Amino acid sequence: MNEYDLMDHVMLPNSKELVRQTVSGMLAGAATEIQEAKDKYESRPPPHEAGYQPKDEHYMCLQLVNLCNALVKNFEPSNRPTFFDTTKVTLPSLHADSHSTKPDITATRPGITTMPKSWNEPGLTGELENDLDAMDKATDAGSRGSVQLARSGRNLIMMGRCYSFTLALFQHHNARIVCFDRTGFLVSTVFDWLDGEVLATFLYRLYNPPGHPGCMDGDDFSVSPLSPMAKPFIYAQLCNDGFYASMFSTMETALGKSLRFMAARRRGDKQELVHCITIGKVIYQSDGLFSRATRVYRVVIEEDLEPGSHDAPTVYAMKDSWREASRRAEVDFYDLIKEHCVREGINMDEEGIVQCHGSVDLSEDGFLSPEDAHAQRSRLLQDGPDARRVRHHTRTLITPVGRPLKQFKRTRDLAVAFRDAIYHHQIAYEAGVLHRDVSEGNVMFIENIPDDQPQRGFLLDYDYADVHIGWQRGLRADFPAPG
Repeated sequence: MNEYDLMDHVMLPNSKELVRQTVSGMLAGAATEIQEAKDKYESRPPPHEAGYQPKDEHYMCLQLVNLCNALVKNFEPSNRPTFFDTTKVTLPSLHADSHSTKPDITATRPGITTMPKSWNEPGLTGELENDLDAMDKATDAGSRGSVQLARSGRNLIMMGRCYSFTLALFQHHNARIVCFDRTGFLVSTVFDWLDGEVLATFLYRLYNPPGHPGCMDGDDFSVSPLSPMAKPFIYAQLCNDGFYASMFSTMETALGKSLRFMAARRRGDKQELVHCITIGKVIYQSDGLFSRATRVYRVVIEEDLEPGSHDAPTVYAMKDSWREASRRAEVDFYDLIKEHCVREGINMDEEGIVQCHGSVDLSEDGFLSPEDAHAQRSRLLQDGPDARRVRHHTRTLITPVGRPLKQFKRTRDLAVAFRDAIYHHQIAYEAGVLHRDVSEGNVMFIENIPDDQPQRGFLLDYDYADVHIGWQRGLRADFPAPG
C-alpha cells in the first residue's frame, strides 16, 4: 500500500491543507539535517565484495536520529517526541518467557525527553538493516527481520494502544511504515526517507492526532491516567473496605499507576457510562499480538464514590479484550446463567457464581465520537475477505474479583475451589451454556476472603463458550448466531 494511502486508511482524519502547511514548515526547519544526511549517504562505503559483508547497517543511524529530532522540534512540548539511537539499549521484556529487545531507533512517547528504559516510554521504533528488506519473506533473514518488527509492534500495542507503528529501514535510505493491530498488519511501499516529506508527514500525523493533545495516533482515547488530585479521596474510599485497606497499605501501592477507563454498567434494561479506576497492578495481561489481548484490572467505579461516605465501594474485575466478530459476546452467556439462577432460585452471591454487571463494545455503543470509535475495531482486515475476523474492543464488569489458584495456602482450599468450579460448570450447563475452556486461569479463588478463613472458588471467562446442542433445539430462535 502506498505510504500516504496507509496513513489515510489507518490514522485519524486530518485537514490535508493543515498537514501540507505544517510539513512544509517541518522540512524548512530541518533543511540542514536533511542535507547532512544526504551528504553522509553519498560518502557511504563502496558495495561489498563477494563473501565479505561487514555489519554497517547503522551507518546512517545518527543522521536519521538528528533528522527526526529536527523535524519535530517545533511541535508543542506536550506533543513532541525525542528520538534516540538505542542500538545498545536493552528494553526488558514485558513477559517472563520472552527475550529483551534492542530497537535500533526509538522515539519516545509525547513529552518524554530522556532515554527510554522500559516499554512504557517508546512511542515508535525502527529497525535498521544493511541491504535486507525485512518484508522480504523469501529469505530466512527477511523472516527474522519481520519477526523483530512484529515483536516491537506487539510491545508497543501492549501499552494499551489500539494499533502501533514501526519503521523498517534498509539500504541506508529506504524505509517502510509498518502498522500492527489485533488482527493483522499493513506495510507501506518503499520510500526514500532522505527526501524527508513522507517521514515528516508520518511523524506529524502520528504525534498530533486531532482533538487529543499529548497523545499519539493509535492510543486508546477511552483511557487516561488518574489525576493525582483525585487519589487521596479514592484511596480513602477504598480503605472503607478492611480487606483492601490491608491489601493496599499505602496510596502508592493502590493508585501509583492507576488508570481511568470508560466502561458501562447496567441499570435495569439500560446501560450507563461509568469510569473505572484501576486498583493495584494489572491482574492478568495476555502477550499475544494477533489475539484477544485480554487484560484484567481490579477497579472501583468513580460514580459510586461519595464524599463523606463510610460505605465500602464495590470492587469489580474489569476485563478489557478484543473479541472476534465471529464469536458471541461473552455477556450473552452470563445472562443465560443469571436467568437460569433466577428461575431455579439459586442465590448467585451466596454461591460465588460469576456475574456480569455491564459490557460495552467501544466500537459501536455510542460512548465515543465516530472517529475515536473507529479505532476501537481492528482496521487492517476490514476490507478483507472475511469480516467475521474483525475484532471489536470490549470491556466487561464482573464480580467477584479472582485470585490465582497457584497462591493457595492449604491443599483443602484448592480442593474446595475445584468443587465450586465443578458446581458452577454444572449450573452453566443446565442454563444451556458449555464453557469449553476450563483451565487453571479460568478457575480462581474469590479474592476478598482473608487467608485465615475458608476459601471459595469460582469458574469464569466464557469467551469460548457456546450453547450446547440440546438447548439449541428448543430455544435457538431466541438466541441467533453471532456475526
